[in-house]
Amino acid sequence: LFDEVEKAHPDVLNLLLQILEEGTLTASDGRTADFRSTIVIMTGNIGAEQLSRNTLGFGGGQDSSESDVMSALKKQFSPELINRIDNVIVFRRLGEEQLESICRILLGKLAQRAVQCGISLSFTDDTVRHICRQVSRERGMGARPLRRTITSEIEDRISCMMISGELKNGCRAEVCENSGELSVRVMSTQ
Repeated sequence: LFDEVEKAHPDVLNLLLQILEEGTLTASDGRTADFRSTIVIMTGNIGAEQLSRNTLGFGGGQDSSESDVMSALKKQFSPELINRIDNVIVFRRLGEEQLESICRILLGKLAQRAVQCGISLSFTDDTVRHICRQVSRERGMGARPLRRTITSEIEDRISCMMISGELKNGCRAEVCENSGELSVRVMSTQ
């Protein structure tokens, strides 16, 4: 997996070209690594800017998106490298529904970690929508800001409450949104 391949040094791209062309990679000491049974996956944000500009109004659809990305690829990489790529998959921007689903998964993991500390933690639907609204302001960043926002808006606050003793083993708490702010409401303690 070559993540964000557009940021790779040209020497790395030359090595990648050798892997894709010959199926092997030879080190300076003569040792050879076999890549013939390997699937090489490259990810990147190439063409993302063009795609974000084309999302308003009457777009040309998937075919237009793919041609925009191919055009950006041709500007970024050598023809030799492009000709060795079997398939280019263009992912659409995450919609509100997808962001909310990912947010619920991340919050579920946080709730599981809280259970390990003896704390029952729940989240309102308004909490999920609040977090997703904040993240959607960072257009083009996908779901990555979700984790950062959950950490700064919820995890840090819960940690402080645990340190102060306000939230402890046996507590039940709910994270809710009030007037555009998130708050942690302790529902019951033992």
